[in-house]
Amino acid sequence: PFCTSSLLFEKSDFYPPIRVKKNCNKGDFGRLCIVSGDMPGASVIAAKAALRFGAGLVAISSKTTIDRKSVV
Repeated sequence: PFCTSSLLFEKSDFYPPIRVKKNCNKGDFGRLCIVSGDMPGASVIAAKAALRFGAGLVAISSKTTIDRKSVV
């Protein structure tokens, strides 16, 4: 069933942060650490979303090894 209280975001609703400074590094735009469980698939998706939304530095902490090819 369709819930009327839910929202659908479209590409036009997204306003990425404006980066005016020319002399900066990735730490200037926020840091995020994602703690993963036994299956790290959701943490990889969350990390990719955080980078697209403008986080400067994203780290994943996981018990299992995460294949680098899945993150990039």
